Amino acid sequence: MARGKGEAREAGAVVEPHPGRAGAPYRIDVPRRQRAPRDHVVGGTWPTGDVATPAARYAQAVVLTLERELAARGWSQRELARRAGLSSRTIGYLIDGVTSPDLSTLAALETALGVELLPDDRLD
Repeated sequence: MARGKGEAREAGAVVEPHPGRAGAPYRIDVPRRQRAPRDHVVGGTWPTGDVATPAARYAQAVVLTLERELAARGWSQRELARRAGLSSRTIGYLIDGVTSPDLSTLAALETALGVELLPDDRLD
């Protein structure tokens, strides 16, 4: 969307068309950064400790599967990144619990490893 002269886009804000007035933008505040999965550990350490949220439990399950698959293949994080077409920093951030994978990253990792990373149960 084009901005008018002198109209700066603020970090953490999304400008979308106004639903009631054609062409009139309005601002939606969005969080600048969500908490890292490792920040949800309530007992122990990442990635094996107890986590407090369902999203962190899913991220934890993905990381534990990644670590198991890397060890089974004898691959480094760099090798996985190369095969998945991702940066090694992305792999490191996932494993360290700094970030959760998005769907395209999950797809690339699953294709490179030939396994499903998302758990198929609800992690009760």
